[in-house]
Amino acid sequence: EYGGRTVIPALIAFAAAHPQLQIQHSSSSSHEDLIAGRYDLAIRMGSLNDSSYRAALIEPYAIWPVASPAYLASLPGAGIATLDALQRARWLAHSRLASPLRWDVQTPDGPAAFSAQDDAVIHSDSASALLGFALGGCGVALLPQWQVEAEVRAGRLRHLLPDVVFPGQGVYAVYANTQHIPEKVRAFIDFLRAFVGTTD
Repeated sequence: EYGGRTVIPALIAFAAAHPQLQIQHSSSSSHEDLIAGRYDLAIRMGSLNDSSYRAALIEPYAIWPVASPAYLASLPGAGIATLDALQRARWLAHSRLASPLRWDVQTPDGPAAFSAQDDAVIHSDSASALLGFALGGCGVALLPQWQVEAEVRAGRLRHLLPDVVFPGQGVYAVYANTQHIPEKVRAFIDFLRAFVGTTD
């Protein structure tokens, strides 16, 4: 999703600036082994745990719990007005995340532990698919702000409990932990950071 929105347009501009460079692009939500796959660079989202690679932050982003008005209308009472109600919701989750979902969040009253009461009702390895399920009224999804804010502005989704802040995430350029960074890798990281800065 981020690749189509940002990385491919950046690669188009980078290729135009460096016509002698051959580019091979691969799109996958799985975390391939960079060395075995002979990848110069991977763009990864979220929180990084693998210390065997080096990583450069491209941009941070927030994640929002969102649901459709139809799903919220199906709930008794006030819908989802408290953190407890959010924990009891029908969750839609990325298959890379542990289930039930657990997060440390910031509330107006301070830090709190968030834990979904039940396993997610739908898992997917695609954030676009989770967005589709949320729009279809299947439950609550936790998705990047950049992916859902237009839907929230249009009223097709609602940002639930906006005073509750989930841990910030990042877009990272990940590359092999070698002694010397290839010039093309360093150049593209710098280019992508600048590109993102001009498209915000």
